[in-house]
Amino acid sequence: MGFDITISRYDVGKCQHCGKPIKGTMKDYEYSGGRVWKEYLEKIGYYVPYEIREKEPERDFYGKDMTLTSEQAKDLAIFAREHDVFDWVSIKRLVNCAIENGDFVVINADW
Repeated sequence: MGFDITISRYDVGKCQHCGKPIKGTMKDYEYSGGRVWKEYLEKIGYYVPYEIREKEPERDFYGKDMTLTSEQAKDLAIFAREHDVFDWVSIKRLVNCAIENGDFVVINADW
C-alpha cells in the first residue's frame, strides 16, 4: 500500500459570520509519498485501519483535508526529516514558514 500526500500552507482567513480564524487561501504546497507516511497518518488519526473504519466511519479522512495543530505540524516536519521522506527539506521549510507566519498546515492523502 502506498500513500501520496499533499502538505499545504494556507493563510488565516476569518469567518464572515462569527469572525473565528478559518483556513484561507493556499499559499504553498509540497507533494510526498511512500508507505512510511502510514505511521504518521495513523498517529494523528488521519489514516484509520479498515477494521476501525467499519465501526467508526466518521473517522475516515480518505481524500479529505485535515488541518493540523501547530504541534502536529512540528511533528510532521520532524517525522519527514527522521524518515528521510521524499522532499523532506521542502516540507520542513513549508511547515516552518507556516508556523512563523501563523498560517495553517493542511494535509491530504490518497492511497
